[in-house]
Amino acid sequence: NVLSQSDLRSLVTRHWTVILIAILIYCFAYVPMTIAWIQLAEASGAQASRLALARVLLVSQIGKYIPGSIAQFLGRAYFARAYGVPLASTGLAIALELAGILAASGILAAAVMALELVGLQSAKAESLMWLLGAAGAATLFGSALVLRNRGREAIIFLNPLLWAICLYVAVLALLALANSIIIAEIEDSWSLSMATKVAGAFLVSWLIGFATPGSPAGLGVRELTFFALLSSSIPLETLLLTPTGFRLVTIVGDGIAWLAGVCLPVRKGDPTSPEPIPI
Repeated sequence: NVLSQSDLRSLVTRHWTVILIAILIYCFAYVPMTIAWIQLAEASGAQASRLALARVLLVSQIGKYIPGSIAQFLGRAYFARAYGVPLASTGLAIALELAGILAASGILAAAVMALELVGLQSAKAESLMWLLGAAGAATLFGSALVLRNRGREAIIFLNPLLWAICLYVAVLALLALANSIIIAEIEDSWSLSMATKVAGAFLVSWLIGFATPGSPAGLGVRELTFFALLSSSIPLETLLLTPTGFRLVTIVGDGIAWLAGVCLPVRKGDPTSPEPIPI
């Protein structure tokens, strides 16, 4: 048994400082994520206060741990309605959000492949390139659906969407940084080459986990992909501990974000119409 209980305990007891730093980085990543959501929601016609829109994202995001990968979006629609945001606006904002995330992750993962930051055999590289192409095509198709029959209004969405893509790039960069420092701490060594390789593997595995339907928060899919990409260059024990450590970071970070959202001093408004939540 390579990964024993003592290994898991040491991850927290011996490396608690870097775990805490990674949690802080993860929580900070919620700042650009929240700003992007507010911009997209406002562009989609949401009239709620920015504090209310921030609360909607922070509270609903915990739903990503429910299998199916849609609970956070249903929760977002439900909570947004409580602040007078109609389903049409929330749905449009979510569509733009997904387009922005796919575009940002696709750009970064494609850059990883182009710069050869992770060592892949040709067959794996070809599969990943097909995946990146599919993500890009899905982004373009989704954007076309969102903006159909909205020729004059397209410019209204273009600017916030481009800003959102930049913000999502920052979010993913922060998450990659958190992974890199965890591995550097466990290995007790750091180099720019290793940091970029870990960051690249994380970005590719994150995209695969995001694009996999039914996986709660990419659970299992991201870890396996991360392991496969780095198995030839990083010791086995480190590769087993790092995803475990980062999963702990994400759970704690998402819990803190949920608590912050619950504690925000926001008053509920009256829904604009008695729309049912389609489930």
